[in-house]
Amino acid sequence: MRGLGTALRKLFGRAPRLASPEEHRRLLEECRQLAEQGKQGKALKGYGRLVRELSAPEAATLEHRQCLVRACLAQGKALQRAGQPDAAAQSHAKLQDLCRVDEDGTADQCAEAVVLNQTVLETDDQFEWAHYFLGLALFKRQDYAQAISHLETAQRLNASRREASYYLRACR
Repeated sequence: MRGLGTALRKLFGRAPRLASPEEHRRLLEECRQLAEQGKQGKALKGYGRLVRELSAPEAATLEHRQCLVRACLAQGKALQRAGQPDAAAQSHAKLQDLCRVDEDGTADQCAEAVVLNQTVLETDDQFEWAHYFLGLALFKRQDYAQAISHLETAQRLNASRREASYYLRACR
């Protein structure tokens, strides 16, 4: 993994350009490999840099935001493994804010929420809020059958989320 340090310096050095989603995905994979090799410190540093760059305003494309979702997920897992549960919770809170869709969200916001929450659930299907936000976005797009599936899962994972019950009734 000698190339990761060079790639990170090139990517996060003084270069003013935003890296492409492909470059971010490659670096994310390299960080994952570092974590698997037990090099948690280097992996966490790489994840942190990816999250910072992908949080920049110029990283507003859907592809960049999907990379940010994957980076936050990986960072949270790595922080948990490193015995830093509070930092992991912060990473997951950032992730939840990124994937949130409001009840009055626009069609474009709902379309993005569908993609981002599906990205979360591909990695870990136990995030109740991702099922809820996905169900809400699908409900707003009038895809009631899919919305019901995710809202039921959200309700099963967190029975106290009353909004899920409301939207389930509205779907039926």
